[in-house]
Amino acid sequence: AVLEQFREKQFTGTGREIDVARTLGEIHREQGHLREAARQFQAAVELGASPDEAVELNYLAGICLKEAGDFEGALGAYAMSIESDDKTNSFRLSALAQTADLCEQDGNFDGALAAYRDLGWALK
Repeated sequence: AVLEQFREKQFTGTGREIDVARTLGEIHREQGHLREAARQFQAAVELGASPDEAVELNYLAGICLKEAGDFEGALGAYAMSIESDDKTNSFRLSALAQTADLCEQDGNFDGALAAYRDLGWALK
């Protein structure tokens, strides 16, 4: 919370808010504060990250949420990465693979199959 307050106080309006939120996400992830890391990655997206950055940041948020045991939240973050117009973006493809894995673990074989099909189509 202190780091977020610092970001808001020191960097609001500087054009560096996205970079700072991303860095805070990385710091929180390294410290094992996975939900806070995901929140910072998602904040960077909301602050106006470029489309390519948003795919990566949503993927990173998904990884953190999955590691925290929030599979539903992870699927939501991955879904935002998968929406990318760049069908061959490596983070989009990784989000598809993670989605397929989570769906399979949950017994949602239709969801897993759909993710695998999308992945296969993108890799042709």
